[in-house]
Amino acid sequence: MAASEQAVLVVPVSFAGAALILLGLAFMIAELVLPNYGVVGFFGLIAFMVGALSLIDTNAPGFSLSLTLILFLALLLVLLLAAVLGMALKARRRALVSGDAGLVGSLATVTQVIAGNPFSGVVQAQGELWQVQCATPLQAGQNVRITARLGVRLEVSAAAPAAQGE
Repeated sequence: MAASEQAVLVVPVSFAGAALILLGLAFMIAELVLPNYGVVGFFGLIAFMVGALSLIDTNAPGFSLSLTLILFLALLLVLLLAAVLGMALKARRRALVSGDAGLVGSLATVTQVIAGNPFSGVVQAQGELWQVQCATPLQAGQNVRITARLGVRLEVSAAAPAAQGE
């Protein structure tokens, strides 16, 4: 066994401190995927700091972990956590663009009119084909505005022709 390997074996490492560091890192990673607002990340930061402070047995002479290093890493993790939370809050304030909120009010083009019923047809909206009904007769190629969703059917109204460049 080399001298450097023997030196590592003599370092008085607290396994509880190492476990707290790993738990803190796991909590901070979990913060990235869980739908919460910083609680898990905050406790992860606390566990990380406590684990880092108790990692090395300070009763042994000549062994210590730099408090400056611990504080620098904690500050770095706080900034990372704050950035992630800021992005999450910014994303929450954005308007919905999918589901009923993105569907109602959007424009679609009639692709097919149902034979025998000029008030029903098919449009393509949000990449899907939808059956539609309208109060006025529909024509293939006509622009319509979606006014409501009734289960798997959409209610539409005739839309004004799109202006050039729209």
